[in-house]
Amino acid sequence: MRKFILLLLLFSNMLSWGQNRMPIKGKLLYRNINVVAANVVNNTAQINTITDADGEFEIDVALGDEVLFSSVQYLIRTVVITPEILQNNRLTVSVNERINALEEVVITPYNTEKFLDLKEEEFKSYDYDSFWKCLVEKRSINQWIKCD
Repeated sequence: MRKFILLLLLFSNMLSWGQNRMPIKGKLLYRNINVVAANVVNNTAQINTITDADGEFEIDVALGDEVLFSSVQYLIRTVVITPEILQNNRLTVSVNERINALEEVVITPYNTEKFLDLKEEEFKSYDYDSFWKCLVEKRSINQWIKCD
């Protein structure tokens, strides 16, 4: 029983020594503007947080950890924790905008049935007889355009 407890204590001590993480504060910026509600993920330790209203965050890191910064409107940015970052206990990261180019945009009326009813009324009110009369008299597309 003593050997088991000694082994357990030794093993737990080794685990705590191997995970020497310390909290680090930082700020996420885009063109000197705070990035709010962005994901900050320590990919190595599988720890995450989000930036606050001032673009600031706090996350536990260790030397060599990979920290990811992501948000819907910005490109993903990765930073590897260096001795300088740990010494300063501060990390300021700048991200770039993600541009979503749309291939096609389709605009439709909100209430299609009402839209079609309005168009039908508009067509009913048009005087087609005078249009055809003008077209027959002018016989030229250039003159037809001027016809009202």
